[in-house]
Amino acid sequence: MSTRALRRALAALRAEGCCIILATHVMQEVTQLCDDVIVIAQGRTVAQGSPQELCRQTGIASLEDAFVHLVGTEEGIAA
Repeated sequence: MSTRALRRALAALRAEGCCIILATHVMQEVTQLCDDVIVIAQGRTVAQGSPQELCRQTGIASLEDAFVHLVGTEEGIAA
C-alpha cells in the first residue's frame, strides 16, 4: 500500500509541474512515472528520452528489455 501511496504522491507533484528526480531500476515505475529517462551504464549516459522514445530507439517494446539492451548485458556491465 505504501508503494501505491508514493506513486499517487509523485503523480500529484508531477501534475503540479514539479521536477522529480527518481533513481530506480524498476522499469514499471519508470514507465508509469517518468517523462524523461536517463540510462547510465559504467558511469556514462548511454541513452536519454521518454520511455517510449527509448523503446523506439532500440526497437524493443518492453522498457525493461530496452534498458537491458542499452546497458549492454543483464548485469549492466558491457563486456
